Amino acid sequence: MMEAPIPVDDGARVASLRSMNLIATPAEPALDGITRLARRLAKAPMALVSVVDAERQWFLSRVGMEASEAPRRTSFCGHAIVQEEPFVIPDARLDVRFADNPVVTGPPFVRSYAGIPLRNGDGHAIGTLCVIDTRPRQFMDSVLDALTDLARLAEIGLENRRLGETQRQLVAELDEARREALLCPLTQAWNRRGFDLLYQREAAKAAREGVPLGLAVLDIDHFKRINDTHGHETGDRAIRLFAEILRGSLRPYDTLCRIGGEEFVALLPGVTETGLEAIGHKLLTAVRSQGLLPVDEHAPPPHRFTTSIGMVTVALAAAAGAAAQALALRRADEALYRAKSDGRDRLDLAPPVEG
Repeated sequence: MMEAPIPVDDGARVASLRSMNLIATPAEPALDGITRLARRLAKAPMALVSVVDAERQWFLSRVGMEASEAPRRTSFCGHAIVQEEPFVIPDARLDVRFADNPVVTGPPFVRSYAGIPLRNGDGHAIGTLCVIDTRPRQFMDSVLDALTDLARLAEIGLENRRLGETQRQLVAELDEARREALLCPLTQAWNRRGFDLLYQREAAKAAREGVPLGLAVLDIDHFKRINDTHGHETGDRAIRLFAEILRGSLRPYDTLCRIGGEEFVALLPGVTETGLEAIGHKLLTAVRSQGLLPVDEHAPPPHRFTTSIGMVTVALAAAAGAAAQALALRRADEALYRAKSDGRDRLDLAPPVEG
């Protein structure tokens, strides 16, 4: 196996990448749309937007790929970033650089690859938009042209990330290792520890700005049935898809966290009770229409799932503090269970938490 080459300006390249605070951060909905479109255009099972650091590549968005990162030395993208043109491998088993690569000889059994380098505002190649197939194939010029156009959109997305102010501040304050400890590797949403930190910051911000804070607790209806019928790997795919749907349906400055199992919580700053209900119905509709989980590629149709939601607003005077957080979460949880008792695929609004 030939390890990924190191560009002569790699120190400057890595420093420029790290200044963008992209590694070990939540997934970006705009990039998710690009990877989904890239996979459809290329008719390939996997697509990634990845950035290549000094020792690893971090997947900012992925479809069809289980892992959230990979070693740089074995990465195809590490080879692609030193190219000016699309980097294409029609059959990795016949290429001396990759024939004995562990991702070729083992899962996910890469056979063909097409990667478009992504450059940042400093002109450095920081990563790739790539599509990956498990069968040998040629990529038509029209497909490579379309991927190149999508790569330009991905570059814009990387330069203009839409994380809310509170999340941006937290990302800027913490190094990569501490940020990574606050992320769920399965979904690239914030984890429970991340939720605890971000709730207090959003509550303090709401108090400064004189606005309420909304909270939504959501989970997948009949999730145990998915695990019992189709297995835990399919259950994990359901959780990843659920997170992707929620991320794409929330406002850019909302915060999505996975707090356990199939349960998520969304922090919704500045939302009134009326606005909270509107967001809830939008989420219900999105999951209802997009919650289609392939369970066997040879036996359609896919499994359809829905969600139930418990929601609450936290008034300005009561927002901050661990007690307010616990009360808000408990009321939203109680509302979630009422929604389930009433038949699922619906929302329930809890009484506001007031000072």
